[in-house]
Amino acid sequence: MNKKSIIKNIISFGIVDFIGVAIPIITMPILTRSIGLELYGVYLLFTTILTFGFTVIDYVVHYVGVRSVAKTSENKKKTILKYINFQQIRLILLMVYILCVAAYCSIYQRAYFYLFVGNGAIYLLGYFFSSPWFFQAINKVSLLAISSLISRLCSLVFILFFIKNESDFFVLFYVSSVPVLIAGLGMRYLLFCNYGIGIMGRFKLHTILSYFKNGYGVFIGILAPNFYNAIPVMYLAGVSNQQEFAKFAIAMRVCGLIYIIQNVYSKAIYPFLSRSKINYVKTLLLVNGFFSCSVAIFLALFGQNILEFILNIDYSDGGFYLNTLLISMIFVGAANSYSQGFFLPRGFDYIFRDVSVIVSSISGISCFFLIYLYGVIGAVGGIFFARLLFFIFYGFNYFKLTNRFI
Repeated sequence: MNKKSIIKNIISFGIVDFIGVAIPIITMPILTRSIGLELYGVYLLFTTILTFGFTVIDYVVHYVGVRSVAKTSENKKKTILKYINFQQIRLILLMVYILCVAAYCSIYQRAYFYLFVGNGAIYLLGYFFSSPWFFQAINKVSLLAISSLISRLCSLVFILFFIKNESDFFVLFYVSSVPVLIAGLGMRYLLFCNYGIGIMGRFKLHTILSYFKNGYGVFIGILAPNFYNAIPVMYLAGVSNQQEFAKFAIAMRVCGLIYIIQNVYSKAIYPFLSRSKINYVKTLLLVNGFFSCSVAIFLALFGQNILEFILNIDYSDGGFYLNTLLISMIFVGAANSYSQGFFLPRGFDYIFRDVSVIVSSISGISCFFLIYLYGVIGAVGGIFFARLLFFIFYGFNYFKLTNRFI
């Protein structure tokens, strides 16, 4: 592996992902004081919908797309063609997802229908134009980091100056989404200048269907965890107490700090793992385990007190949510070491898909059942159970496969 490139990617991805969690955490005390805990919970639901949208829109580009472009990155013509084809898929899925959001909001969030759908479309369109997967594939993540930093800082400045009380709640959605669209258009312009990529090109049905078919297994594997993660959370928001949901959502966001560490390292080395024949799973397990456990222990000891101090709320009930989810993040890091560190780079997409579908199906049913019985506590237990199962199933398949090769 090229150590300099890996370090550069780690720094760049670290900036992108750290900003993605740091800015929301910085604004957390500001927003809970200005618009209140309940409306802040509504805003967190909006961000959950956006996160789910990233998974749908990206289809398999962060794995299959990056893997494909990384192998032919020196051929500019092939690189442009692959960019256009994968972006066409992302555009189709973007439009489909916006329609799904509209359907969901018409049932569960009628009061915020136009806010969720309109600003969701603006935000996701900006994400579409930014094409983070492509900059990862061509090792230009530093440009993505700069763009993300500028857009997030703009949102932060607007929040500091314009979100003062509950009447500004609607403005919050616009200051969150519009900077992302502008940044996305800027990234699209850079691609036009450097690669000469203009319009999207003609939609070739057979090509699009071919890409869908080739990436279907990985997509199902990536999408399936949302059956226990995002979808039950969206359902929980519609049936639970808003204050309790807000505490749960805050715990999920704090746990995002651990996910940053796991995700940055995985994304930074993924293009190199796709080209390497060496098995780095043990290294990934050690790195993920060390950082995940370190952050989890710190937050378990001091997280509740820190949240109560900065948010000025009683978070005693939320302490159970936070500590349980922190432990589950250690299992996430270990599971990703197998899936993103071995199965996907080596092309074992079917194993990734099968494990994801089986575990997510079991966990999704369990999660909905637990939410029905115990509300927010049930959701926490269901998510913990799912992440533990992923670790067990991926680990079992990894040892089964490697022992067979030996």
